[in-house]
Amino acid sequence: MTRAPLIFMTAAAVLSSGAAFAQPPTCGPRDALARSLAEQYREKPQAIGVVDAKTVVEVFVSEAGTWTIIASDTDGNSCVVSAGEGWDNAAVVARLPDG
Repeated sequence: MTRAPLIFMTAAAVLSSGAAFAQPPTCGPRDALARSLAEQYREKPQAIGVVDAKTVVEVFVSEAGTWTIIASDTDGNSCVVSAGEGWDNAAVVARLPDG
């Protein structure tokens, strides 16, 4: 199974589970979802990852620690995959190998 269908199957499972955390509209144009996340939760894009040639995932995070993950296709359609609270931007320290 490729990663894109897995992402969208996960999104469908999460969205049908009736998560307790308030959600913006679950699917729609990427720009509308991003605007909704900014207006309702003050979330801004924090990270992006390429799933395949047609799909990317983005993490939106607020200063209060709320977060939302969306998956978007090349046509600009996006769906909320998951959302929650307590985001922590852990510091990543690069280090040279011992030697």
